Amino acid sequence: MNIATESVPAEITIEQYLEAATQQLAQLYEIESQEITAVGDYEAGKIVGQFSAEGLEVKQLFYAIKSEDTFWIVTYATAAAEFESRLPDFERSIQSLELES
Repeated sequence: MNIATESVPAEITIEQYLEAATQQLAQLYEIESQEITAVGDYEAGKIVGQFSAEGLEVKQLFYAIKSEDTFWIVTYATAAAEFESRLPDFERSIQSLELES
C-alpha cells in the first residue's frame, strides 16, 4: 500500500479527477475498471489497472479520495494472479483509512 496526496482547486469534482487520472494511467496501464465508490464517509474514485514488468503481470488498485482541496491517492498492487484473492484484504484496508483534517 502506498499513500500520496495532491492539492487541487476545491471545485474539482471526484468525477473530473477520476477521468483525468484514468487518462493518465492509460498510458502505462491496461485500465480494467473505474467507478465512484464510498470510502468511509468520503466519496472516492476507484480504478483497477494492469501492466507487465519484466515478465510479471501486476494488477494495481487505485483509490482517489477527496477531502476539501486535497485528493488522497491510495494504491495497492500485487501479482495479477493473486489480485482476486487479495482484493477483500485491500477493501478492508481502505475502509479503515482515517484522513487527517
